[in-house]
Amino acid sequence: MEYIIIIALVAAGFLFFRSSVLGKQKPESKPAPEETKPTAEASETVSAPVAEKSAPATAKKKAPVKTSPVKTGRESAPAAKVKTESKEPAVAKEKVAAPTVTPQTGALPEPVVAQIDALQGTQDPLSRHRLYVQITDATYKDRKTADVREAFKHYAEQHVNEFKKIKPLLKKQNGGKLPQVLTFQNYANVLMEDGQYDKAIAVCEEALAHGLDDKTRTGFKGRIERIQAKAS
Repeated sequence: MEYIIIIALVAAGFLFFRSSVLGKQKPESKPAPEETKPTAEASETVSAPVAEKSAPATAKKKAPVKTSPVKTGRESAPAAKVKTESKEPAVAKEKVAAPTVTPQTGALPEPVVAQIDALQGTQDPLSRHRLYVQITDATYKDRKTADVREAFKHYAEQHVNEFKKIKPLLKKQNGGKLPQVLTFQNYANVLMEDGQYDKAIAVCEEALAHGLDDKTRTGFKGRIERIQAKAS
């Protein structure tokens, strides 16, 4: 029994000795390298530049694009004045030359005065032609009165001068032919009576140029010959 106890003590001492020696000889294990974790300060330093760089991107706002207003015709140009178109024929728009000297109408019959007033208020060529015929016919019959004679010569001359405008409309109205226009031959007669032979011949030549006929056997050519014979 004592022998067994001694063996157990020896074995225990051997084991204790072994464990102490092995413990001293065993190399110290190096602590595992700690994982580098970014500290709060490091994260702040790292994130700070990013924040600084990202800040302008977020803070920077797009400048509003200035869109130039589209100019329409009404905005770019001032409103033009509206011109009212006249419904009168183109011929009627032409201004009729006013007489140089208006004769006295005091000695004229009232119908003639009314016709003269109507003549001054119209520009239609055919209307003016009819009024000229009425005025010259009435004043020619009473041409011995001085004022009436001057009125006849005045409006007869106007009628002759305006006949170029009247002719095409009068010809169309009369079926392509010109009617007899007494103003030419009556005016030539009065001029011949007043000794204005050259002017009387000029009126007859004007009638020939328009193709007018005085309804006599020799026409305006014979009238010219008679005026020339009287002048010589």
